[in-house]
Amino acid sequence: MIKDKPSLNLSRSSVPNGLLIMDSGVVATGDVTPTTTPSPSSSSTCVVTSQKFAKGTRFGPLLAQKSYTPIKGLPFPLVLFANTPPSYYYGTDLLMLDFELQTLLSGRNVYLDTRNESKCNWMIHVSLARFSNEQNLICYQENDEIYYTAIKDIELGDILRVWYSRSYAAKIGATLLEPSPYDICNNILRSVSLDYGLDLDQNQNYLESFPSTSGGTNNQLSHHHHHASSSSSMVGGSDVNNNSNGGNSATVTS
Repeated sequence: MIKDKPSLNLSRSSVPNGLLIMDSGVVATGDVTPTTTPSPSSSSTCVVTSQKFAKGTRFGPLLAQKSYTPIKGLPFPLVLFANTPPSYYYGTDLLMLDFELQTLLSGRNVYLDTRNESKCNWMIHVSLARFSNEQNLICYQENDEIYYTAIKDIELGDILRVWYSRSYAAKIGATLLEPSPYDICNNILRSVSLDYGLDLDQNQNYLESFPSTSGGTNNQLSHHHHHASSSSSMVGGSDVNNNSNGGNSATVTS
């Protein structure tokens, strides 16, 4: 009997250049542990940068299975809120349309199920921010998609940490984060340099020594130096504009 070839784990194989999915246990910083850094799908992973990303860089869209019923038990619920259908769609036979358009016209919210790694892309591995001063991404809805956008310049070795934008948090019923009264080190290179006395400027290749769970090798990913600020696609949405620098930004897709 000839069996089907096993399908790739979409959440691991869809990671863009410049990012690494790492097991939290091997990331050498006290901030990243399975008990303190949950991600939407698994608390044992996080996403670390192997290049710099400019403020305003947009990641996405997030891919996940969709449901009309709320998904219970998720630490980071995501909902696609229905929009008012355009007037020229009234009277349309919804059964003739695809799922996304049916949802838009039916006025029903859609809930994203981020539990299945084989059905979701890499964005489900992004860690949740616990404090506003460690957050570097905001989550928001644009049209019928979910995106994450950088609210500050992201350095090489930074751990991506996301929380809801102001308006999306209001819709979903979540509170905004408060700042931590303590200094937070969110960069694995800086943390290692402090803990072990390494010269940060001479040890940026330290990232390459970590085992990556994203399919390719760390060495391959860390040498893709794309300058996000040189791209021209603008970040949309009022929440993002309030947090970006007004200059050019890039969209990073899977």
